Order: sequence, then C-alpha cells, then structure tokens
Amino acid sequence: MAKTLPSYWRALGMQWDLRRIHHQNQSARRQLAPSSSEDINNNNNNNNNNATAAEVRVWEDDPSVSFKLGHPKAMWLALRTNPRASGIALVILWGFVIWALVDPSAANEFTSWRTWITYHFTWLFMLEINVFLLFLIYVALHPRYSKLVIGPPKDKPEFGFLTWMTMLFTTGVGIGLFFFGAAEPIWHYSLPNRYSSLSSNERAQAAINLTLFHWGIHTWGIYAVLGLAVGVATYTRGLPLTFKFTLYPLLGDLTFSWIGDLLDGLTAATTVFGVCTSLGLGVLQINTGLNRLFKLNDSTTTQVAIVWIITVIATASVASGIYVGIRRLSEIAFLLSVFIAVTVFFLGDTWFFLNLMVQSVGYYLQWLPSLSFHAGAFEQLGTAPDDDNAEATQSFMNDWTIFYFAWWISWAPFVGMFLARISRGRTVREFVVGCIVTPVAFEVFWFCVFGGQALEMQRVTEAAGITTCASNNTSSSPSSPANDVTLLSCQATTEIFFDVLDTWQIGEFLSVVSLICLLLYFVTSSDSASLIVDSLTSNGDAISPIPQRIFWAFTEGATATALLVAGGQEALTALQASSICAGLPFGILMLLLVPSTLSAMQDMADERDALAHYCKKLVEQKKDDGGLARALSELAPHPPHHLQRQHWMHHALTPLVNFDGLRTPLRAMKAFFLSVVCPWWQSSSIASHVFHNDKGSWRWRAVWGSWLALTLYAWPTVLIVSAFALRGIWPIAWVLYVCFACTLTSIRNQLRSSKDIEGWILLDFAWCLLAYPLVVHQMHTEVHCGGCDGGGEHHVV
Repeated sequence: MAKTLPSYWRALGMQWDLRRIHHQNQSARRQLAPSSSEDINNNNNNNNNNATAAEVRVWEDDPSVSFKLGHPKAMWLALRTNPRASGIALVILWGFVIWALVDPSAANEFTSWRTWITYHFTWLFMLEINVFLLFLIYVALHPRYSKLVIGPPKDKPEFGFLTWMTMLFTTGVGIGLFFFGAAEPIWHYSLPNRYSSLSSNERAQAAINLTLFHWGIHTWGIYAVLGLAVGVATYTRGLPLTFKFTLYPLLGDLTFSWIGDLLDGLTAATTVFGVCTSLGLGVLQINTGLNRLFKLNDSTTTQVAIVWIITVIATASVASGIYVGIRRLSEIAFLLSVFIAVTVFFLGDTWFFLNLMVQSVGYYLQWLPSLSFHAGAFEQLGTAPDDDNAEATQSFMNDWTIFYFAWWISWAPFVGMFLARISRGRTVREFVVGCIVTPVAFEVFWFCVFGGQALEMQRVTEAAGITTCASNNTSSSPSSPANDVTLLSCQATTEIFFDVLDTWQIGEFLSVVSLICLLLYFVTSSDSASLIVDSLTSNGDAISPIPQRIFWAFTEGATATALLVAGGQEALTALQASSICAGLPFGILMLLLVPSTLSAMQDMADERDALAHYCKKLVEQKKDDGGLARALSELAPHPPHHLQRQHWMHHALTPLVNFDGLRTPLRAMKAFFLSVVCPWWQSSSIASHVFHNDKGSWRWRAVWGSWLALTLYAWPTVLIVSAFALRGIWPIAWVLYVCFACTLTSIRNQLRSSKDIEGWILLDFAWCLLAYPLVVHQMHTEVHCGGCDGGGEHHVV
C-alpha cells in the first residue's frame, strides 16, 4: 500500500531556486537581447539598476508561521512577527530576569555553570575558533567562491568602504576597547599566570601578545563566519534575513517548521544576552568616568539612569533606520575613537609606540599557531610541583581565553547578522579580508598605544620601589609618564583607562571625549541589536514596523535594569556567565555553518556559471535576427545539476515535525519507536542490501544485527554496572557506543554512495552519535523510496 510523504519532502526551497534562476535568466534576456527599440532605451536608462533587475524576492510567500496586524506596508500601526520565535525569546529572557529577581543565588548558579563549561570544553572552544579561521582562509583563496558576490551577480556595495568599516568596527568591539584597552595588558603582566616566571620585559611583551590574541583574527573570524553564512543565504540565495536559513542546505524545508523557529528564538535570546553583558560592562565604565569628572555617585541608581538614557537614544536611532541613525552614529563614534588614540599616540612616547607595534606584530605572528591550539591541559591539572601559583595558573584559561571566545560566540549572532546586512554587494574575498584584516590592524594600534602606555606607567612605578597596593599613591598629578607613581595593578578595571588619560594635562578633556564615544558605541550596539532581534523574530522582515524595533530596544534596557536592580554588579557577572553558557551550544551550532555555507556557495557558484553561460549564448546569437528566436527557445532556463540532486540529508528530522491524519502518526510513531529501541532491526537489513547486494540474506542480517545490538545494548548495561559495582569501567560503555555510531555511519555512507546521495561523512557521524534514531528512520525511508527526487508527489511502497 502506497503512502504520500509529508509536503516538506517536496523541497519547497528547490522551487525557490527555480524561480530565482528563471527570473535572472529573464532579466538577462531583457538586458542583452531586447525585442524592440523601446526595450533598448529602457535598458540604457537602467544600466545602473542591473543588479536590482537580477534579483527576486523568492521568499515573499514564506510559509513560516506569522502574525500580521494592520496594512502590509504600514510602519507604525502594524505588527508583523513570528509568534513562536518571539515567544521563545521572550520566555527565555524574562524567565531569566524573574529568576534573577526572585532567587538571590541565581548569580552563583550561573557562575558555577561557567566554571564547569570552561573546564570541560576548553578543547572544543579552541578547536572551533581554528576551524572557523581555516574555513575563511579557504573560501577567500578559492578561485570560484572568493569571487562570489554577496547579493545578485552585478550588485554594488550599499555603503562606501569607510562607512562600512566604521559600522563594522563599532558593532564588533566598540566598548571593549575602552574597558580592556589599558586594563587587560596590566592584568596579564601583574597577575599570576603561566608567564609569571619570565623577566619583566618578557612579561610585558607576553601581556600585549595575549591581548592581541584575545581580540585578533580569531575574534573577527567568529563574526565573519556567521556573517558570511547569513549573507550568502539572504542576499545571494534570496532567503529571509534570519539565522535558521543559514542551515537550509542541511535542514531543507524543515527550517519553515517549529525547528527553524526554535533556532531563531534561541538566537534572538543569545543576542540580547550578549548585548546586555556588554551594556553592563559599559555602564560601569561610564559611571566611573562620571564619578571622576563630575563626582556623580557610583551606585545602582546612577547605572540604571545611564541604561535608560542609552536606551532612549538607541530607540530614536533604531526608529530612524540603518541608513540614518546607525550609520551616522557609527561614523561619529569611530572618528572620536581615532581622535583619542592618535592624540595619546603623539602625547606619549611615540617612538616607543612605533617600536612596540612592529615588535608586537612579529610576536603575534610567531606565537599565533601555538596560542591558537593551547588549551592549558597541564595548567588546568594544577599539579605542577614547581609552580607556586598553581591555583591562579589553573584558572587562567577559564578566566580569560575561554571567557573571551565564548563571549564572542554569544555575541556573534548580532554582529554576524549585522555584518551581512551592511555587506551586500561585496565579494566573499572582500568581505573576509575587510572583516579580519582591517579591524585587527586598528586593534594593534589601539592596544599598543593604551596597553603600552599602561605598562610603561606600571613599570616606572615598580622601579620607584612601589610594588604593593599599600604603598601606592594615586593622588599625584604627574605631568609626564616619568613622574607617574600610580600602581595600575591596584586599580579597578574601570579606573585604569582614565588613569592613563590623566597622565597628561588634557586628561580631563580626553576623558570627556571618551565618555561621549562610549555612549555612542553603546547606542550603536543597542540599536543594531534591536534591528537584528526584530529581524530574527519577524521572519526576516527588512522593513518591520517601528513599534517592534522600539519594543526590542526597551526589552534590552529592561533586562539590564532588572539585573542591575536585582543584584548590581553581581547580577551582571551572572549575565556574563550566561553568555558563556549560551556560547557553548551556539558554538556547536556554528560549526554546522561551515559545511552548510560551503554547500550553499557551491550551489550558487554553479548557478552563476550557468547564468553567465546563458548570457554568453544570448550575446553570440544576438546579431542573427533569425537565430535570436531559436536561441531564446534553445536556451530556455534549465536548472543546474545541483538543483536536481537528492538532498536527503535535509530530512533527517522528519519524524519530529509533521504527521498528516491519525493513522500516519501512529504508523510513524511505531517506526520511530523501533528506531530508538531496536535500530539494529532496520539497519541490519539496510546493511545487507547496500554492502552485499542481498537484501533477504538472513546470514548477513544476523551478523550486522548482532554487532549493532551488542554495541548498543552493552552501552547502558555497562553504565548501570559501573554506577553500582565496578565504577571504573564506565569509559568502556562510551567506547562501545562510539563503535555503534561508527558502524551506523559506515552503513549511512555506503547507502549514500549506492544511491548517489550527497553528504559529509563527518556530519553523518555527528548525527549517528547524537541522534541515531533519526538516521535509522531516514535510511529506512530512502531505501524504500527508490527514485524520489526533490519535487512532485512521492510515494513509498
């Protein structure tokens, strides 16, 4: 008896691809082979709009769930949102806020989670950042992918290079340069760590080197990976501006289901967590500056007032849109930061700064490979017999390196999606180089100036015999660095930057400019995040109603306010820890962006080549009046080969999404139950079929079934025994389970080869390891659905 597969097996996305290709080919016909003089005149008048003519919004009939109120194009009295994605984000955010308000121990709970994550998953974070960087280098050097335009084939950048860089920079790091610019090198120099046994000169250089590593190319590589994935999915392929569609090559049309809404909701919540973390640190920095300049109380009340001042300004900016508010504020903030850095560069020892920059670049390049893979394996053990500061050395990776990279990952949804939004029209190579090289060059300048000045002050004070906080004199008013007797390592993190500025007589003026710059950086971060969160929760609506943007801007301010009132700085510390907790699962999710983006770029490169071939044939036969009609008929837009391939990997999550009728779910639940409890039953039949070409052979089925059953059932059995009796044998259980996953992966890979199904063996192994029932269900359907392709009605016999 035949049964119809659910509708999402028909690959709606393939239909979108066909529509986009058809539209682009029709545009090429109108531009290269006009049928009348009127068309020629229209073509000449619209040469500057070729990119727009080649674009089609293939997602105007997006089947994702949505709630709409008011006129479709209204900007004020309207509402257009995805209730599931919005609900998930709001439940997570407000649930966290209520927990922080009600439970005084919430901050300690999140801090303990952060400690557990950084200790157990240091290797994963370090592996992730290197995978991201290697992926970007690969696509930037690839002869085809590097030339792919983020947008239609002939699209031009929306923003000039300088404007693009200012928006990119202010969104990516901004406030962190002021908070950590002078403080981080001081802490690396003075606090116990693995460099404590070095000489003073070596420790100073190591402090700058570590700071550059934490803020360097790996940081921007995290942002660029997500930005590139979103840019290719949205502006090259034509899908909505949301995170879920970056995984479309892996999930297929399941991105329109609750699974895609869950991804967008989690991404929106992660974005708000990251923004509020940075917002909290910035509020502390601004409050310290106001206290030093205007004697304004350093209190929670003042900090709440600062939060809402920033929120109100950000609301006005986000209401005005990306082209007016965010763009202009980003340009002003960046120019002010350049003014401050250049001023300090010439006020201080300029020749020392120049030496330090050249030297630090060399050290950074020299130590980058080892730092990139250093996971602190022996330091985290804390058992070094010759280390007097074993405890501090043990926690160094947790407190600094892993904290930073987890924070960057939790910040990546916001920065990456904003980068994609402002980078339309740029090639992949230009995007990668612009996102990594240019910001890092400015960061080298910034940290060498402020970090170098801070280290010089620290060392001069130590040379004067002041080595303890009890003997530190912070009341002096030196006129030059040589007269400074402030031991910066005794100061609070928020004080160190202003202490450096106070070295000179115009220190107060520079402090005022810094406060203005800090305020603008936070406004640009807040309003940019509001736009991105609104896009995530409204199915990628690029012109969403203004009240929605304002709502998310106030949600960010309310979240930070609630945390400040609930626990002050301790609550913000918990929020920082929550960012790290969010960074772990989201980092794993970002790893999937690598194969997904590669698949999308391969598809789009093939499509662009087919379009170029189509245009070339039109041009060749354009002069032949008789041949033109023949050319247009012979060159009817056919989809490239990649659109006709079977994307079975899209549908691994089929059992979790949709069932039609009553008998279908019961039948599917039965099959899924067998996949969970008895995966060897179906897998053994599939293995004997694909490996031995003998589907009914009971011998091969018995062999495969016995091995799969042994490795699977022995896994929980050994775990139970180790819990109550032999406690040291639990690793054997996981070895057996890995053997089971490897066996299932080999069957899956052989099935792909026999049916010419695309896929990655590493992804197969990940699915088998994490969700083997879905893999078994998928293989069973593929074997019994011979010849099914991406479209039409599919039947399983």
